[in-house]
Amino acid sequence: TSNFVQWRSSACQRNIKAFKRWPSCLIFVGWSSETRKLGIKYCYNRPCGLYAARAPFFGSDAKREQKEISEEDLLVLNVTQGISSAFFPVFSPDGKHLLFLSARNSVDSGAHSATESLHRIDWPANLQISVVQCPEDGGFPGIYNGSFLRKPWLSDGTTIVLNSVWGSSEVILSVNVSSGDLTRISPSDSNAAWRALTLNDDNIIAVSSSPIDLPEIKYGYKEVQDDAWNWSSVRSPMIKCSARVKTPTIFLIGAQDLRVPQSNGIQYARSLKEKGVETKIMIFPNDVHGLEIPRTDYESFINIGVWFKKYCK
Repeated sequence: TSNFVQWRSSACQRNIKAFKRWPSCLIFVGWSSETRKLGIKYCYNRPCGLYAARAPFFGSDAKREQKEISEEDLLVLNVTQGISSAFFPVFSPDGKHLLFLSARNSVDSGAHSATESLHRIDWPANLQISVVQCPEDGGFPGIYNGSFLRKPWLSDGTTIVLNSVWGSSEVILSVNVSSGDLTRISPSDSNAAWRALTLNDDNIIAVSSSPIDLPEIKYGYKEVQDDAWNWSSVRSPMIKCSARVKTPTIFLIGAQDLRVPQSNGIQYARSLKEKGVETKIMIFPNDVHGLEIPRTDYESFINIGVWFKKYCK
């Protein structure tokens, strides 16, 4: 069980009341231009906040010309004053709650990728899953996640699913934003890394992998609403795609690649050639998986451009 903290900022409440008068508004993340460059690099340890601006007028051009722009139309209000970090905003399906992540532990201390916290704005109440300073053995260690899924809500409209890190493993969590209840929904007895990919109502598609196990698609579901999550393996189809490939294909392979053996690409290319597919193989003897050497970049783009020009007319 995690700790919850309720906090209110008077400045935040005033700003929320101000933009409540607007028929619609845009919520976005902003970084201060003071001291440091805008934006982030590698880690959310730069101060940032959520801002609200009145949404553009979407009426006809004629009506837009008649409407005078007021000072209120140009306002940009800080919704998260009092907290040094707020990013990745997402609304609940009913629009009554705005959730966001905060890396203020990183911002305030300068630490790289410190524990993040989850916040909820109820217009104007605010609830957070706080930073866990000293987790108990096997207990919830805090949130380590820089984003949400595209559609992260379960069918109840109040429970959000997110990926995080627990100990040395990646796990899948669910958080009820009304009660603050947090649950680890990926198997606790699994040593694999789990990551949710997408969900639909109460159906979750995830991927599970470990250093000795290939990635495997998992399907999560509940037989009863309050029951534990069940996970089933979705068997990957056997790879027999070369017979269906008709598109001319160029292979760019780094001979020093330690992630994917170059023999995989060479064998695949030979298989396509044997089936009459136009195929070209380029092997860069001193480069790795990412093809990072500048000379490789240059030669790759030149050959890709020539390949496209030849076959994409």
